[in-house]
Amino acid sequence: NNTIDAFSTPALENGAPQSLVYLAALTHSDNVDDAEKLMAKYRTNAAGAATLADKDGGLMTIEYHSDGFKRIDAKDGYIVHTNHPIDFEQELADTLTGGDLNEFNAMAAQTVGRLEFAQSFMKWDIERSAGSVQALFKSRPVLLAPTATNSFITGTANVSDINAGCMYATPYRPDLTNFVEICFDK
Repeated sequence: NNTIDAFSTPALENGAPQSLVYLAALTHSDNVDDAEKLMAKYRTNAAGAATLADKDGGLMTIEYHSDGFKRIDAKDGYIVHTNHPIDFEQELADTLTGGDLNEFNAMAAQTVGRLEFAQSFMKWDIERSAGSVQALFKSRPVLLAPTATNSFITGTANVSDINAGCMYATPYRPDLTNFVEICFDK
């Protein structure tokens, strides 16, 4: 739920807690399409994003905003998401920095650059494995570690491998902790 979103207005104050909406989608849906239909019924109390996968290879990210949500489908078998709203960068820059995308990128801990870097990595990575993506999370610019001029950090990281039926997640910063493997029966 750590999303920089200029659309997180008081309009969301009366929405349902995101965790409950995600739990309902996970426990009452057989696939990502059913989950989307269920999630569309609810407004949430904050902006945020969740990536869901199903046993048939369905994969999507849902980003909640004050005007509903946006579904982001897998492209070439993967989704890259670096925590902040995808495709809203210029609108956020217009709202927060008078339209200056470079200034917005600097203000938002290089969120635009991190996303573009990660997308490019996934497009060209020959290995295309969960291990190569885990390594990506441990290096800059995707990894945000505190510096003298930046207090934003990458708090956790997760990589989903729907072909293997596994998720790899860190309990804290990926440069300080190891990824934990969690696998499910298909």
